[in-house]
Amino acid sequence: MQPLIVALEELTQTTYEQHTAVLRTFADHVRGAVFLAFDGVCPGNKANGYVMRRLLRRAMRFGFGLGVQKNFFSGLVPVVVSLYQDAYPELALQQENIEAVLTKEDRPSAAPWPGACGNCSTSPPGDSWVATHSSPCLAPTDSPPSSAVRRPCPEG
Repeated sequence: MQPLIVALEELTQTTYEQHTAVLRTFADHVRGAVFLAFDGVCPGNKANGYVMRRLLRRAMRFGFGLGVQKNFFSGLVPVVVSLYQDAYPELALQQENIEAVLTKEDRPSAAPWPGACGNCSTSPPGDSWVATHSSPCLAPTDSPPSSAVRRPCPEG
């Protein structure tokens, strides 16, 4: 996972030593989202899609908290694919589809700041948020659905 951490360091202009826990969590969320998309899961409000959306949004919050102001999933998917393509050769074949699924959810203009929920501050979280690794917005506002129904990603 080191190449992904290095890519995140370049993207966020921080170092692993400064923000170890944040970068590890960020990398793990991106990796998980890539594999969920590879399995045909799309961000949604039910079942696996709900988990996918929460992973992506939390990764976006970590990125935003570290100062990333641009779409970043499309640049990180190739890194994850190169890490795991030996064990999962089909991953490279699905790279474009995975990027498309993740890029749909990667909207910095719709980032949760400022004031996306009643608990959020009116400004980006900044260093204090990164240092504590928490924000009121990171807690789920609703519980995931109890049913686990898989559905294909809608086209378009």
